[in-house]
Amino acid sequence: MGLNQEQQERFDCTLQHLLEFVNANRGSCIYFEAPILSSKDIVNGMRISLDLWEDTSQIGAFLERPELMPNGFDAHAARGWMHALRGPFYVKRAVGDKAILLYDDFAFEVCSINRNWENVIPHQPDVVYTTLIPFDGRIISDGFLIHHRSAVQGPGRRRLNRSLNRALRRGIISSVEEFMPIADELTQKRKQGQLEPNAGVIWMDFVAAINEVSAESCFPYEILDKEIPLALRRESAS
Repeated sequence: MGLNQEQQERFDCTLQHLLEFVNANRGSCIYFEAPILSSKDIVNGMRISLDLWEDTSQIGAFLERPELMPNGFDAHAARGWMHALRGPFYVKRAVGDKAILLYDDFAFEVCSINRNWENVIPHQPDVVYTTLIPFDGRIISDGFLIHHRSAVQGPGRRRLNRSLNRALRRGIISSVEEFMPIADELTQKRKQGQLEPNAGVIWMDFVAAINEVSAESCFPYEILDKEIPLALRRESAS
């Protein structure tokens, strides 16, 4: 099963107050305050999360301010979120409370928060954007997820399935202890422009989509040039 009610409340409190703190420092959105209650809050929260997961040292800065932590804030969980891994991820099939998400030849078993995965990702297989984080000994997403709203088809699907098969032969990553160092390694690769070019294009498309839906209340998120895969930088320069 997904998270129980107590876990959901603790997760929501912790994440939403971190987003509030990051927005106060970065000014990503004109107005944001926990708790998230409306569809606009969700959009703004997703936009702010780009800044949170890009620089998780902000979590450490928050933890140094215990006077800012409300009742229900889980400092231990927040510390683990410094090992976040953001997408894009390929999902071949996701049913019930467990999904296998693929990133760069690594397959992660991800537990749902409060909905069955087939309701969260209705078109499968799909490529989705979300961020994976450890929580109570399991890997979950940050609760913000967008997808293409259509199943992946054609040569791209065959390429992704080959990558998934390689990852499955390596073994599915389900433990937090194994997840955190791998997430750190993959994040450094992304920040150094070592994303596979197709994944880089998808990542830029997702950022553009988030910027579009949040345009009325947030400043656009800008991807650093050094993060764009080298092959794509060459294409744009030619």
